[in-house]
Amino acid sequence: MGKRYPTGPCKEQYDPITLMNTSLYNIKQIADQYGVQIEMTFTPEELRFRVIKKQGQAVKKSERSVANKDLVQFFNPQVFMHMVYDVLNQF
Repeated sequence: MGKRYPTGPCKEQYDPITLMNTSLYNIKQIADQYGVQIEMTFTPEELRFRVIKKQGQAVKKSERSVANKDLVQFFNPQVFMHMVYDVLNQF
């Protein structure tokens, strides 16, 4: 994933319901419960998030980038927890 830096405001409308139903407390609780690091980047065009877990000497990462138009479809608890379980799996 290349680094991009926004230069203007959001031009694409999106349904904010998904984001309204997810609190920082919920995300922090997942990090605490599963011992993972969660990184989120909000840009005018998209939401990028990464779940990281160190297991011994190895580091597993799961990354996803979701465009504004796809937030309702792809940013939900099931997708997020799938990323968490992916980094917890040692295989």
